[in-house]
Amino acid sequence: KDKKEVLPFLMLIFTPLEIRVFAASVLTLSPISTISSLLLIFLLFYHNKLRFSYWRLILSFALNDLIQSLSLLILPLTKITHTYTSTACTVQGFIIQYTVSVSSCFHLLIALHIFLVVNQHTDSSIPIFIEILFHVLPWSISFLPAAIPFLNILPGLEYGLAGPWCWLSSEPVYARFVLRFLWIWIVSGCIVGIYLKVWLKMKREKEVMSERKTLFGQFGGKGVQGEKQRLMERRMWMFPIAYLFLWIPITLCRVAEAMGLYWAPFELLESFVLPSVGLVDLIIFLFTSGLLRKNEPQVPIQQEGHKRARLISGLGSVNFD
Repeated sequence: KDKKEVLPFLMLIFTPLEIRVFAASVLTLSPISTISSLLLIFLLFYHNKLRFSYWRLILSFALNDLIQSLSLLILPLTKITHTYTSTACTVQGFIIQYTVSVSSCFHLLIALHIFLVVNQHTDSSIPIFIEILFHVLPWSISFLPAAIPFLNILPGLEYGLAGPWCWLSSEPVYARFVLRFLWIWIVSGCIVGIYLKVWLKMKREKEVMSERKTLFGQFGGKGVQGEKQRLMERRMWMFPIAYLFLWIPITLCRVAEAMGLYWAPFELLESFVLPSVGLVDLIIFLFTSGLLRKNEPQVPIQQEGHKRARLISGLGSVNFD
């Protein structure tokens, strides 16, 4: 069953060339994402970012990316070495289901962290008990949906081959949507709502500062200072946009499969997206951490308006520097 039933099923849907392309994309991008996650973790320690709760949250996020990238290598490596078994497939399917749920939780918590800092005028670090919850909840609550295939709650649901990796079986059809995509859609909606509220708050802050012609005229007006602020505001949207961009093609792919449509371009796109998560997150880190703008001119900030200026500057308020 391990090899004779699963692999022919894939062969009936896709051509041998398409299957090799799927495997090649995973084999190429997963190691790159693994290295990217390790580099991100190293940079967090090297640049002493872990003084702040936001970057400690990013550390947990990067560890999850690392586990996910490594797990994606299980199926292609076992095929190359001719050691494929249903056990290896089940292990990979469980890890992928688990880490994707954890990743969604961390994306939501990153948005909540920025909301607490910017919208609620808190300090750059959240209270310790909230931070502990932020770290514990994603790893704990994500275990249950990943373990459901082992509990025989849904007849026929198991981990098996699903394109370029192993995941939840295609039957029952609704299981994939309930156990993964429903949560992703909920998280996506919450992220959009949270960032919209933060953006509206920042917009009101700028209007108030502009009317009073105080610190805002120096920090967020025209010239270099205003450009730095506008750049920071654009950076704030990188995480939600990246999250939505990464999951839209995969969602389309699974919707098509539920309708009985197996399109190689969708599968190929998915095989590029999921293994590249670690690389994408490293790029976002470099653009939002301040590491790429160390040579930019420093903007003087008056002491009495320091906190307000950092709140207006969006991501600057969470001490990316």
